[in-house]
Amino acid sequence: LSLASGVMTYAAPAGSTGATMFQDATSPSSRGGRGFSHFFGLNDLMESAQPGNYDTGLTTASTHGFGNSGIAELQFRGPQGQTPATLSLDFATVGATVNDILTALNANTAFGSHGTFSFDSNGALTMTPKAGFEDYHMEFASDTTNRGGTAVGITAFFGIGTKFTADAAKDVKIKDAIYADPKKLATAKVDTSAAAIAGTVPALTAGDGRGAVEFQKLADRTISFGAAGHLANVNTTMGAYAGAVLADMATQASITNKIKDDRIALSRDLTARLDGKTGVNLDEELADMIIYQNAYNASARLISTAREMFDTLLSIAG
Repeated sequence: LSLASGVMTYAAPAGSTGATMFQDATSPSSRGGRGFSHFFGLNDLMESAQPGNYDTGLTTASTHGFGNSGIAELQFRGPQGQTPATLSLDFATVGATVNDILTALNANTAFGSHGTFSFDSNGALTMTPKAGFEDYHMEFASDTTNRGGTAVGITAFFGIGTKFTADAAKDVKIKDAIYADPKKLATAKVDTSAAAIAGTVPALTAGDGRGAVEFQKLADRTISFGAAGHLANVNTTMGAYAGAVLADMATQASITNKIKDDRIALSRDLTARLDGKTGVNLDEELADMIIYQNAYNASARLISTAREMFDTLLSIAG
């Protein structure tokens, strides 16, 4: 086992044929609801730019590991981008435990009046908006914190902000080593009862496909999915949930297109009204010019007639 920047790797010693790790059925390891190899990603078939969950396994009494330096600029943001509250979380003034982080978040006047922060049983940081702010969420503007020299800040560690939720699906791919050589995919099932002594029954055998069969059964296994996006909590199969995700994406895309069309129509209507108040209508201007011209001609004729009358009177008097 080796650890670098918080990433653990597992490999057999030189000259060995392989290495394996399995969960103890009687006394399984667990942190944040995951076993040892699961927590460190040792058996992952898929990988992405960001982790898929933020169940840290910490408790409120745990040391948070961010030291006493670094600042995270946090924002409480609404659905229209409004930001009624901001917080500069400075670890020079935050204590050493996870509970100290919660205290700093909840004690802040701006944040505390909009939502309540807590840790769930798996060590995930949650924010419950107060009445009137149900559609609000947490974002971050900048983050210079660093947990244990791993170059992971508090926002990345706890998944604060929609960036990390979106990035969890970014660059998802099969691990490079398995993609390059599919034979490295573990398809066998470890026989934990086999004695690890040369010449006895082996723990792994060639041609064992029980692991692949178990992997295939995942498609039909009922799994508990937590609420995410527009989808509520549900117990269903992976295939059914994938269908629900695609249906939701199609629905949201349709709604977005309709909103876009509505906004375009509204913009055109407002532009037309503005032009009606401030713009120039050539037909109206031409009609006004004709009216003014006729009035001028009538006035000119009246003046001409009056002058002729005065000339006539003067000639009679003279």
